[in-house]
Amino acid sequence: MSTFEGFEPIFGAAQGQLETATSHGPAQLPFLLCLRASDSDHLVIHVTDFHANTWCANMSTEFLDDLKEDVGIGGEWEDFVRYVRAVFVSDNVKIHLRGSPSVMINEGATSATLSGQKAERSPKLRFVLTKLQGKEASDVMGSISVEMFKVFRSQAASLSSESARAIQMSTAYMQEKARADLLQEKLDALSFTKKKTRSRPTLSVDDPSLAPPLATQSIMVSQFATPSVFEDLGTEGAKAAGSSGQMEPPKAKPAAKVGLSGPRLRAAPIRRKPKRRPTVDSDDDD
Repeated sequence: MSTFEGFEPIFGAAQGQLETATSHGPAQLPFLLCLRASDSDHLVIHVTDFHANTWCANMSTEFLDDLKEDVGIGGEWEDFVRYVRAVFVSDNVKIHLRGSPSVMINEGATSATLSGQKAERSPKLRFVLTKLQGKEASDVMGSISVEMFKVFRSQAASLSSESARAIQMSTAYMQEKARADLLQEKLDALSFTKKKTRSRPTLSVDDPSLAPPLATQSIMVSQFATPSVFEDLGTEGAKAAGSSGQMEPPKAKPAAKVGLSGPRLRAAPIRRKPKRRPTVDSDDDD
């Protein structure tokens, strides 16, 4: 069984109720309760309305263990301690006051019981309270106020730390987002450039129709151009000048398509060697 070292104080509200409800009963002020560890083996409950009703209850580990069995809450000891904490922070805590209405107006109730449960139909815990008066009651009210201030300051510091951390995380997030957006813009620009390059027609150097004319082709054109072409151009120019009185530039006729096969070569005549006639021996040789 673990002890209550490191047990953080719990603050909650309790609803005051009279055991015998009467129309002339005193108006009940709201009650504030505090559950904290007085030492490593005891829990103490303080309940007060900061007026005439201040109560307390001391609970040892043995008392809480017996209460666990009486209520019928199973599980480990730590589970039961968590259930007790959940009960006192819930809205189902009530303080039942008993006493004479005439006395309760000035001096408060003579006896009280504290009850609470985590939720409806869940096990209910009951504690008998002891009334505190005079200096003890004042000390309890002062200690509750101091404990509440400590909790408030701790929570305020924690909230400030979390706020600073949230601001840092938000700033880091915005910086990373700006970097990601910049990288995305660069990637989009690079992708657009690649698509634009792919859409342009590529000129192939191997295409013979796009290659510049060879020197042999120019020579062949000049060889096959006959003088009649130039004569025709001159004749047409003279006729146009005679009709209008001005010399018009000759209109060039569309050049005939010239093949690229080159001039045809004639085969050289085959020269046959003359047959040698046989020589006839003359009679003189005889």
